[in-house]
Amino acid sequence: MPYIKIESGKLPEEQKTALIEKITEIAAEITSIPQEFFITTITELPDANFGIGGKTIDKYKSNDLNVSFERAANSDIYSVFILSKTYIDKFENIRNGDYCKVLDRAFQKAQKSIDDYNRIIVNGCKAGYYCFHKNENFAELDEVFVTPPFHISDVCKSIVENCLDKTALPIVTRVYTKDLVSIEIFKRLGFEISGNIENSKFLMKFKNR
Repeated sequence: MPYIKIESGKLPEEQKTALIEKITEIAAEITSIPQEFFITTITELPDANFGIGGKTIDKYKSNDLNVSFERAANSDIYSVFILSKTYIDKFENIRNGDYCKVLDRAFQKAQKSIDDYNRIIVNGCKAGYYCFHKNENFAELDEVFVTPPFHISDVCKSIVENCLDKTALPIVTRVYTKDLVSIEIFKRLGFEISGNIENSKFLMKFKNR
């Protein structure tokens, strides 16, 4: 009987249920072994038992988060692309024939626009990236990529405030239509849905500009 073991930090019950169901489903599809034969376990470890960059995760997840930003460099291009691919795989519906084209566009964008990206730094640890650029009529918070153990909710308010400080222009952002968590976060921060982009993303506009 195939045995799948997962180690993670603390997870809500609904996430554990969804994780077991989805991993078992995918494993059964790949191996052609019926799902009934799979055993899956989740071992939850205390945050103090995980470390990133020499610090335990509980330090990063404390209420006293110090969020800062610094300009991305060419050395960040591949990291930005990998995070973009992660979001594409999770939220976009792509026909097999178009997948390579979509990934190629993502890599080209990371290369050409790296000067518009900023590193997200939380308590001294790199926690992801966001892209922010301006034209004559508006500014766009184009992408927000956040890496575990952090969540977009941990840093999004700081990102939006940082963008507002940089321009008086109207600000828009793009959010995957399937990314319900991010949609709700941006709504709480003052954005509203104003359009649809290629059936996979919402265009959201900051209401007070």
